[in-house]
Amino acid sequence: MVEVYKLSDELGVSSIEIISIMKKLGMPVELPNPTVSKNDAEIIRSKFNKRRSFSSKNLSFFISAVISLTLILSINGEKVFANDTATTTQDTEYADSTPSEPTADSLLAFKKNIVTTSVAIKDPFTVMVQEKLINLGLLNTSATGVNDKKTQEAIMSFQEKAGLKKIDGMVGPETFSKLLLGKAAYTTTASPTSDSKAPIWGDTQLKFMRVNGTYLDVLWGHVTDETGIDKMHLYVDEELHTTLNADECLASCSSTTNNMRFAVTNLTVNTSYEFKVVACDKAGNCSVDNPTATLTTVDKPPVWNEHHPLTVTPMGTRLDLNIPVGAVSDDIEFSYYEVYVNGALSTFRTISDTRLFVLPNYDTHCGPQELYVLAYDSIGQFSKSPVVEFTRNLMTSLECSVATSSGSATTTTTTTTIVPTGKLADCGDSTTSANRWVVSVIDEDSSFGFPNTRWNSFRGSYPDRCFHLLGPGVSVGSIALKTGQLSYNGVSWADEVTAGTAFQYMVNRDSGNISNRSDWWDLIGADVLPSGAKIALCIDNSGSMTVGTVQASLDLFEQKAAAAGVTIFAPSGGNITYSCNGMGSEDWIFGHIVAMN
Repeated sequence: MVEVYKLSDELGVSSIEIISIMKKLGMPVELPNPTVSKNDAEIIRSKFNKRRSFSSKNLSFFISAVISLTLILSINGEKVFANDTATTTQDTEYADSTPSEPTADSLLAFKKNIVTTSVAIKDPFTVMVQEKLINLGLLNTSATGVNDKKTQEAIMSFQEKAGLKKIDGMVGPETFSKLLLGKAAYTTTASPTSDSKAPIWGDTQLKFMRVNGTYLDVLWGHVTDETGIDKMHLYVDEELHTTLNADECLASCSSTTNNMRFAVTNLTVNTSYEFKVVACDKAGNCSVDNPTATLTTVDKPPVWNEHHPLTVTPMGTRLDLNIPVGAVSDDIEFSYYEVYVNGALSTFRTISDTRLFVLPNYDTHCGPQELYVLAYDSIGQFSKSPVVEFTRNLMTSLECSVATSSGSATTTTTTTTIVPTGKLADCGDSTTSANRWVVSVIDEDSSFGFPNTRWNSFRGSYPDRCFHLLGPGVSVGSIALKTGQLSYNGVSWADEVTAGTAFQYMVNRDSGNISNRSDWWDLIGADVLPSGAKIALCIDNSGSMTVGTVQASLDLFEQKAAAAGVTIFAPSGGNITYSCNGMGSEDWIFGHIVAMN
């Protein structure tokens, strides 16, 4: 690097001229001791004619540059340029002085030999500083080029107005950069203590939104400040609850125009609270006469959503009730349901978060039925769901009565379906025999022969076993799977489905993908089985259907069975593939004609 002052000595020009060239060429100028690279020095040299000796004109330029820019004392012995970002106020000397780079003492002696008795050298840099100060109205003398006491006082006045931390009357890099801005240097710089006015409220109304038993939102009206609002504070019962950064509010702020609000949670039901909002500006001034409001929290009962209606599937002596996700919500906490069928409280068993098996206290008539649900929250408040209507008839019940009318007299005709000899399966029975369920998983019916003969053989041997038919990717209730051909002692497959002794569901082909699996355990309601029960499982392993087609669903089924202490029994002994006897020909009945002791 080459020092500008050495370069000015070499070229016989003023350092001010070199700095001017540097700025025009876009070279960085780092005061108070600017330097340039060797390449940049060559460029500057090309701009001047090199001179090997000092003329009287060059000598005056050199003295002016030294006095202006190298921390040397001016004519009256005071410094005109300094590093005003440094912490020390002591005079600085160059440690590595050379004959071409004089020290402060040698230059002072040199200057005394040059300056005449009463004529001061007019320093261009000082002239520029004085002209800036005169334009700002801080100096009322002419630009003499001498850094006298009035000039230093004017510099100090400027430093104070510009908000500089160091006020010493010397023009260092920070002061010089500010001085070049003119009035903009201090008219846009707020004094730390100049703002004493607090924000003023134009609207003292507080509003509450999303009010519930334990939470709410607080909104405030219009508030203004001349310098800008910094923070908004919410006090609840005189204690600071929330502080919001209000930088976006600028000189005014409201919840409406600035999309800001306080969210208050964890309130106590049936409790009165006082809310207050305070606005503070960047100078720390906070508003007075702040808006306040009092509110008592009140719990709301559960709310039913008509866009998520309840659905009922009649199943003979019981029904399948589906309460969709989002059907009911509560502001505090949902607690439990009560299910009413025809106005009578019914018992139910929870299969999942959205599915209930309801055991209603039916009357004896067929025809229209009504169901509704009461949802209770944790403090006992409740609300009633929309009423769901469904029909109980001969096709959905083993036994019911049909009410008929003739003139003014009403007669009741009871129709009874044929009850098979022996015990028909009663799922969930506590006896050991009834806790032997069977499950078949099949995707299609090829053409296995004599399906009703096989069904009678199975049901004749095991009249008390529940039968579950699962169809991956097909409607397992179709006649194509031969359920329409099945009947035992006058009780058809459809009768058993409505009576809750036979079941059929459509499940997914998951191909081992967990996200696509079906929960067989939940679907068939196996959670009622006690520890020690058994489930016979047959899975089709022919054609396009294999265990791998439903592997993820099978894995989950096995996991839940193990957790419940229930054994999954493979009638043919194939504990991995569960290929039961006859399943190779799509026969989903024959493989279950086997004892499970």
